[in-house]
Amino acid sequence: MHQASTAGAGFLPGLNQLPVRFAHWSNIPFGKTSISTGSTGPRQCLPELKLDGATSASNPSHLQAGVDGRSVMSGEELLAEAVRARKDVDLVDEMSVESLLTSFFLFAAYGNLDKQDHAWFYLCQATSMVFTLGLHRESTYSDLSVEEAEERRRIFWLLFITERGYALQQAKPVMLRNSIHKPQVLGSNDPILAYGFINLISIFEKLTVSLYDWVSAGGGDGICAMPPTSSIQSSLSKSISLEGVSEIQKVDILITQQWLQAMMWKLSMTRAAQPGARDDTVLPFHLPVLVGKAVMGVIGAASQGAVDAHGIGMEQKLFDLGTSVADVSRSLGSKASQHLSESTVDPRDLLWGILNMLSRIRGSQSYLLPALVERSKGVLGFDCSLSVYNLLPPTTTTTTTTAGSALSDLDSLEHAWDYVSAQDDLRDQEGDTVESVMGIMSSSRIQEDISF
Repeated sequence: MHQASTAGAGFLPGLNQLPVRFAHWSNIPFGKTSISTGSTGPRQCLPELKLDGATSASNPSHLQAGVDGRSVMSGEELLAEAVRARKDVDLVDEMSVESLLTSFFLFAAYGNLDKQDHAWFYLCQATSMVFTLGLHRESTYSDLSVEEAEERRRIFWLLFITERGYALQQAKPVMLRNSIHKPQVLGSNDPILAYGFINLISIFEKLTVSLYDWVSAGGGDGICAMPPTSSIQSSLSKSISLEGVSEIQKVDILITQQWLQAMMWKLSMTRAAQPGARDDTVLPFHLPVLVGKAVMGVIGAASQGAVDAHGIGMEQKLFDLGTSVADVSRSLGSKASQHLSESTVDPRDLLWGILNMLSRIRGSQSYLLPALVERSKGVLGFDCSLSVYNLLPPTTTTTTTTAGSALSDLDSLEHAWDYVSAQDDLRDQEGDTVESVMGIMSSSRIQEDISF
């Protein structure tokens, strides 16, 4: 899989190019905490690392000479040094915003290394510090200068969206609530960037606490009430005004919005398998195809750099969407498949497009590509073991253009959800029932797909 090129490489919505991007829009003085970035390779980063007063790497033998004469450490070595440095500090007695950010960066680094237990530990550590420092109380900010208050608000809301995105992937509960005012837009140093950040916050505010309680409890028929997945999906499908927002942020916001709808679909299918489930709580069986078409429209209209900027989080979202499209495709009857191809998009073309994107995202093959190829074999009509590259189309233009032809440029992407507002005229087609979908998606399979 891709290794973290910095200790805080892009992992989830809002975590891209940390700390560089984070420092850019928040202007947070990291104080004792500084991480120097600027690597040119996927496994290297500049080693200037000072955490809570610790000096940079204590063992120079682990360093390599960089192109500019400075030493270079691998991402894993830099991470190990950061963890070692923290052991010299009493995090409880010396708790500060800097120590919170350090925990946050460690979370992002471990997440990029696919060490999810470690990542969850450090994210929980960071959110616990939010409460200890009082960042969840509005009264805390009245004693701070305007500049410092805004900086800490940005930290709180970054943790808010991070926790909600990651907890949904990992089937965990959430601790933070939308209990304070949001950062200012007009008074910020970069109003456009701040406006995009506010839009991202608003998306995750739509996910109810009861949703996380239900998912973390296993999504079964326990004591937690079933969440209103249908109404949540409906609220997520509403368009957001993104006028003036940067291309990178547009891609982040739109694909996150669409990915969350696919996640609600998976949870909806879980509910459909339970006794007493009502039909009006189950989302349209072909929703992932509509979502996937909109996603490929976003990608087709954006530059490769704007997509790659979101790192491993983008790979995970595309994998989620690909597995959902594959599961729906396997359940389609011949008439419904033909109707869907004529009215919306051929699910197989859509799946090829997602596979194609994962084969070249961030300049190399995603570590998730082989798993999606395995899930797609029956749908795409191949059963033998072939090289992944032999399975992909020779060029990328056809697939991406087909899926994204309705979106001529990035400025029109906020209207991508016109696809999802289409009438559910496929529900009555032969073989297109919730039961047929559930035949290839057991509750345990769905729960597994939610987690990484």
